Amino acid sequence: MQRMQISFTAKNDTAELTLSREAGEGSTYMDDIRIVEKTLNNFQEDGTFKQDFETVVQGLYPFVLSSAQGISDPGTHLSQLNEPYTQAGWNGRVIDDVISGEWSVKHHSKNTGIIYQTLPQNFRFEPGKVYNVEFDYQSGPDKAYAMVIGDGTNYTAPSEEQYLAEARGETKHVKMQVIGNGSGQTWIGLYQNASKSGSGAMGQTDFTLDNLVITEDKDAVAVTLSSTNLYKGETATIYGSGLDKIKWNSSDEKVAVVDKDANVVKALSAGHSTITATLPDGKEVVFEMNIIDDVVIDIPREEFSGISSSANTEQVSGEPAGSGVASAAADGNSSTYWHSNWSGGVSKENPAILTVDLGKEMKIGGFKFQQRPSANNGIVQQFKYEVLDSEGNVLETSDSITALVSEMQGGAWVTAKFKETRNAKAIKIYVEKGQGNFAAISEVAPIILHKVADTVSLEDVTMNIGGKVTLIPKHAENTVLKGIVWSSSDEKIVKVNQNGLLTAVNSGTAKVKITNAAGLMAEATVTVEKKKLDYTELEKTIKNSEKLDLSKYQDGAEKDAFINALKAAKDAYDKASTQIEIDNALSALKTAKGNLVEVETEEPGASKVDKSKLEKF
Repeated sequence: MQRMQISFTAKNDTAELTLSREAGEGSTYMDDIRIVEKTLNNFQEDGTFKQDFETVVQGLYPFVLSSAQGISDPGTHLSQLNEPYTQAGWNGRVIDDVISGEWSVKHHSKNTGIIYQTLPQNFRFEPGKVYNVEFDYQSGPDKAYAMVIGDGTNYTAPSEEQYLAEARGETKHVKMQVIGNGSGQTWIGLYQNASKSGSGAMGQTDFTLDNLVITEDKDAVAVTLSSTNLYKGETATIYGSGLDKIKWNSSDEKVAVVDKDANVVKALSAGHSTITATLPDGKEVVFEMNIIDDVVIDIPREEFSGISSSANTEQVSGEPAGSGVASAAADGNSSTYWHSNWSGGVSKENPAILTVDLGKEMKIGGFKFQQRPSANNGIVQQFKYEVLDSEGNVLETSDSITALVSEMQGGAWVTAKFKETRNAKAIKIYVEKGQGNFAAISEVAPIILHKVADTVSLEDVTMNIGGKVTLIPKHAENTVLKGIVWSSSDEKIVKVNQNGLLTAVNSGTAKVKITNAAGLMAEATVTVEKKKLDYTELEKTIKNSEKLDLSKYQDGAEKDAFINALKAAKDAYDKASTQIEIDNALSALKTAKGNLVEVETEEPGASKVDKSKLEKF
């Protein structure tokens, strides 16, 4: 769970505080609500957000701790001024713990990943709006920290140019631009690369931040994309302001092309393309598009339950329970991990080799492995692999692979795709470079690859007014649909949502079509007849059934049948295309409801009568 702060002014002795969320998928939990009297002035009258960390209620507002540090013993805190001991120059300290005032945010640890970040509930970057973000900082290491922009659970690891320069005993100022993504889940966060952080206990690895200011730039001409990694057939939405003043170019229009009218980039085929947006002042914003046409499909673990692992090096003691040993990489538990021996280093010339036996030959398209749970020693940075059959023959060998920076985090998954599907029995992973010159892997699992579908078909359907039917697109086996968009030629006759659910509105004929950005297309003729379906009694019975307290009825076949009948009735309400389906679902639910057996309860004060000694005459 994360902290959320809501500021308000109490105008009377009592007030009613309501916490709510918009409708949508997923669950929201709220707990440990505290009310604190505090004078805050973060949001200015002109909409500017300011935080100097002098009057923080709790935590690091608007930041929260993020994934790189885990949940125990984090190295980030509000640092309080205590001159001269907290400032640069004392006893070899190289940076100020406090930049201005009495408090600043300080990070004092070595991690790789997002250290802390904002949340939409603390500061919301509105979709499509452009913001200027400014802050002061001091940094012990050179180019070990960067302020990155993320969306939901996704972010792009910083480029070399984004890392912040060393600032020892001097305060530097950063001004960056942020464009709100359409999801409404945009955030900024401090990224640290532990391998660049150096060493030392007097601020050499530390980072201090203060005087955060976020301002909307209403006059900016700026642009960003919702994603630069797409499957063939998908689109990336263009966000920003002044978009009509921007000129676009694609280095390979067979791979990706810009549709200015729709404000999207279309992924046409697998490959790489550089999309360049030229602003009115001549500045270029470059997006490196990566388009893929194969989709990773996880294999259920029961299909490789005989998996085991061994290694040429392991740490049999000293690591947490269940960890250190090679077998931990195949135990199905992400909290345990294999770790190379503490006494030996890892290099290209002396790799740590983890051998994973799948237990049987399997047709697979690759594998994935999970980094150890925390971003400590052993995070795999470079590796290669071999694929072997049941007789030990090498089927495929890779070159050295460098993990993406975003994959060098605790718990991150790293995926390796084979050149072609292999009938594999074992996989050897050669770790050539790891954090601290060690190797550690939490889990290894085989995967299969499915291609993005190039063709698809839909079947015609006849419906009654008020009916609902879900169209299921048909496509080749071992293919996956991506970027599908549903549409109706006449929504006065039939409506369709983006899950393919049709709703018949009026009698007539309409075409329902699916398309994607790569040119895939299919359509079905939908005929809506005049007969109107009657859901009234079914809806009433469903509502009454949902009100039943099932704890008052005996467990067993009757209760199970009722639960299943209620589910089937709801499905019929959503998807039935004929009155017979509705009537059958209604009848089954009524029958199941009538068969429920109440739990026997004793009347208050009633005494039990022992009938065991009664004789039968």
